[in-house]
Amino acid sequence: MPILTLPGPLLRFVSESACTNFSGRSAQLDAATWAELVQVVRERYPTLASHVIDEGGTVRNGIILVVNGCVADAHPTHLAPSDQVSFIAQISGG
Repeated sequence: MPILTLPGPLLRFVSESACTNFSGRSAQLDAATWAELVQVVRERYPTLASHVIDEGGTVRNGIILVVNGCVADAHPTHLAPSDQVSFIAQISGG
């Protein structure tokens, strides 16, 4: 099962009851494809999902998708059980 890891600022979008699925800042997700990952995140963590995934199932502007330590230009089609997935909020300003 892929592991979703969240940085501190995005953990605030995970309810206290859903935090029981997290070990520290990570949770295993039962998903073998991007579509399944989106569905699991929307079901388990709806507030988080609304901030990081748009209605079409793609990563929202201002959010960076990191898979196995590398910034992903597009969401992966398939996910291996050992994959590490993170959403990171971009920092902007001047």
